[in-house]
Amino acid sequence: MSTATQTPVNEKRVSAAALLDDGVEHCVLEGVRWNTYKSLLKDVGERHLFFTYDSGTLEIMAPSGRHEHDKAFISRLLDVYALEMEIRTVCFGSVTIQRKDLLKGLEPDCCYYVKRELEMSAKRDLDFSVDPAPDLVIEIERSRRISKREAICAALGVPELWLDDGKSLRVLQLKYGVYEKCDRSLNFPKLPIKEFERFLRQASTKRQYDILREFQSWVRKQSKKK
Repeated sequence: MSTATQTPVNEKRVSAAALLDDGVEHCVLEGVRWNTYKSLLKDVGERHLFFTYDSGTLEIMAPSGRHEHDKAFISRLLDVYALEMEIRTVCFGSVTIQRKDLLKGLEPDCCYYVKRELEMSAKRDLDFSVDPAPDLVIEIERSRRISKREAICAALGVPELWLDDGKSLRVLQLKYGVYEKCDRSLNFPKLPIKEFERFLRQASTKRQYDILREFQSWVRKQSKKK
């Protein structure tokens, strides 16, 4: 079930958990102040919700099982590739990326530091007023999102964005403030995206373990060509 609400939020009484009670999985609020957004983030507690804030518009979503399955699998494949190719990465999962000066914030489905791995490897708590945006953000597009997350990622300065809608994997690189589709990854330039996607699509017909082992064998053959 999905619904959209366009009523200003009472900053003192609103509860993030209450907003999505009774089976509601999606809502959009207009006229939300930055402090209200911050308060809602703290109010989430143990519940897994995605908040996307863009200059007063706040979208809240409860991710589906399919969404979580698919985002975990693409991350597992990428981790196998990085390990076998000896590429050092730091994964921050769905950490909240927010910038008060830009009035923008979101939780990516998954994010990595690759080129800045050494700089960020010892970090545990991120402050994006001083810390750089992740080198790579991965977004799984399994349902319609009203918020323009691509534009938000661009404004936050994320250099590379992967968008997967279940049919195609798009690799985008930030150039002059906008994303352009590319054939190669900025952070994993030797990774053939079409081959990576071939393994990714097998998740609907094969067990994950079997796919990961086959992918691992394929990557090891690639590593010998380095």
